[in-house]
Amino acid sequence: MKKLIVLFFVISQLHAQEPDQLAKNKIVANGANTNLGYNAGNSGFGNTSIGYEAGNVVTANANTFLGFEAGARNTIGYDNVFLGLQSGAFTTSGRQNVFIGRASGVNNANGAQNVFIGHRSGSGSNAFFNVFIGNESGRENYDGNENVFLGNRSGSMNFRGNLNTFIGNAAGEQNRFGEENTFLGAASGVDNQANYNTFLGAYTGLANQSGERNTFIGYRTGSFNTTGSYNVFLGSGAGNGILTGSHNVMIGNVATWTGDVSNKLVIQDGDVNRTPLIYGDFSTGNVSINSTSNFGYRLYVNGDAYTTGVWVSNQGGSVFRTKNNVSSLKDPIGKLQMINSIEQTITVERDNQKARQEKQYILDANELRNVFPALVKNNKEHTAINYQGLIPVLIEAVKELKKENEKLKEQLSAIVHLTTGNTSNRNEDQSFFSKGFALSQNIPNPFTTSSIISYTIPKGYEQRASIKIFDLNGRQIKVYEKLKSGGNTLKIQYSSIPSGTYVYAMCFNDQIVTFKRMIIN
Repeated sequence: MKKLIVLFFVISQLHAQEPDQLAKNKIVANGANTNLGYNAGNSGFGNTSIGYEAGNVVTANANTFLGFEAGARNTIGYDNVFLGLQSGAFTTSGRQNVFIGRASGVNNANGAQNVFIGHRSGSGSNAFFNVFIGNESGRENYDGNENVFLGNRSGSMNFRGNLNTFIGNAAGEQNRFGEENTFLGAASGVDNQANYNTFLGAYTGLANQSGERNTFIGYRTGSFNTTGSYNVFLGSGAGNGILTGSHNVMIGNVATWTGDVSNKLVIQDGDVNRTPLIYGDFSTGNVSINSTSNFGYRLYVNGDAYTTGVWVSNQGGSVFRTKNNVSSLKDPIGKLQMINSIEQTITVERDNQKARQEKQYILDANELRNVFPALVKNNKEHTAINYQGLIPVLIEAVKELKKENEKLKEQLSAIVHLTTGNTSNRNEDQSFFSKGFALSQNIPNPFTTSSIISYTIPKGYEQRASIKIFDLNGRQIKVYEKLKSGGNTLKIQYSSIPSGTYVYAMCFNDQIVTFKRMIIN
């Protein structure tokens, strides 16, 4: 019924034309082909040609040409649908194409299985398996194959790029030879000339030219990148500080970095905190938390750290490591006595938090460096102490203290034995006497004002030798140190010690060598 109405309308218009013009038009509806218009249609089977010279040289079958010069040069191309002024006008052997819109696929000669919808869509194409939908989408495509361009001017300058998917207004507009790219969003990858990129979001990868294998997801993500490659930017405005840097991973709203860098990891919400929650450097393997600096450490944490588990270290403990110059730690207690602890108050300022005062208990790094240099690490900006490394030192110090405690127990036993009346000195260490230690009974004894103690200390032992005075409860009353080597005397003043019965002992390294009893009246 519709065909009859159209045919009646056309016939009525033809009757209104001049006789010579009427002679140039032809209307053929013979069951095999339908031709309507000046020089419209030719031969073949199942063709529909409507419009000025539409399909006027066709010899193939099953084509539909509708519009001024639609399919005008098609000869052997079949199964085509061309709708619009000059749509597929210069197609000769192309087959199974669908061109809809003015000049859509106009220069396609033998390209096949394309779908071009929109004004001048695919107008320069001579390729295969493309889908271009939108005003001037894929306009300059010559022999780029297997592309999908959807949107006004999407991929309009593509010339030989293959396997691209551009969706959005002007998406991939300037791409000429770039291949296997996926751009989704208005103006995404608009200047791209490279390969293997994935841009999802309006204006993502906006300025990218030669950067390859990038993945940008989010509004205006990576929009200033031009030549950087192998980047992953996820989040609105992420990576917008990068122009030429490569191998970066930046995740979060406005997650970026100051300066054109490479090999960086940034996890950040730039609108909330300009300091990254996590910052890393792939080239060194170092990671920082809540800091823009790392100071050369594998893991740097700006602030307190808490764990519900345990911190585990294999420093020096791996059976796979070769260990050289292994020796016992000497004099751990003496070395610890050379280090001072410090209490200090610092001002803590964190983003979006009020500054507050906190106390810290630390060691003096300079003192620690002099005693245990391996526990202090320096770089140009930062000094750090390996407090965990002090654990072996403390263990050895505790073991040494235990030994000294055992000695003190023996000495106390000797003092108690002495104060009970037995003066046999059975707990004396005879080995010290062979070295030259000696202690004489004080003269006079008892005394009221002063008394003299004679003693002998072998040379080289005086630094750790002392004479100690104990009451009968074993409590230390007085210590005389900085004694001289050789035979010497020590004067005991009544004014410094109350009257009573006491024990005085020659000691070395806090171990009793020998002892005597004295009485002060």
